[in-house]
Amino acid sequence: MSVAQPVVADVPSASSLIVALVAAFLGLWAADARAALELVPEKDPSNRRPQREAVRVALNRAVPLALAAVLTLFAVLPRAIGVLMTTWDCFSEQPKGGCTYNDVSALFVLMTVILTSLCAVLIRQVVGLFGKRRDLA
Repeated sequence: MSVAQPVVADVPSASSLIVALVAAFLGLWAADARAALELVPEKDPSNRRPQREAVRVALNRAVPLALAAVLTLFAVLPRAIGVLMTTWDCFSEQPKGGCTYNDVSALFVLMTVILTSLCAVLIRQVVGLFGKRRDLA
């Protein structure tokens, strides 16, 4: 049994779909996460239950989303690095046949950069929410 290599355009299509979903959910849930991160703990710990619930809901959304984004980044990063290395070699060594522009590869690298920034935002959000959960304990 063998697994066929995907067509070059299939990888950017699939990964771009995941990036779009992550970005959409991040946008939908950003207000709740921001509100949870801005909570000021009640002085009386027995009155913190609604605050703890808000942080729990935000974490239940942010953690799986961050995990999906990071796993997608790990899946596409080797190919993106390969594209960058090929581009670097093309400009540094000037092959006999010349270099040709590949828009699919360029867009794939751009999508990887966007995914990396989404991962950074989500990881920062998750770390902040875990810290807020600790503060509310």
